[in-house]
Amino acid sequence: MNTDQGAVYFAYEYVELAEKLGFKRSMLHSGHCWENCPIENWFFQLKHEWLCQFNKLTRKQATEEIKKYVHWYNNERIQKNFGYLSPVQYHLKYSN
Repeated sequence: MNTDQGAVYFAYEYVELAEKLGFKRSMLHSGHCWENCPIENWFFQLKHEWLCQFNKLTRKQATEEIKKYVHWYNNERIQKNFGYLSPVQYHLKYSN
């Protein structure tokens, strides 16, 4: 499924979770990917940096691996754009 086609934005579970968390759902016209680019990039990295090392995972195993990746991505993965800090370190340093 390609998210720039909008199917994910109308999925019941997605809509319910977005409303519960207070997220604003948005969707541009088909073919205008700029709004989705950051999240599409993140999912690409998730698949190619983390999940590609596993052959087959159950849904429960995949959920646990994704949680590990999110923790690593936010807390341990340093980024040049953030002055070689992790996103959490950068946020803590500059949020006050």
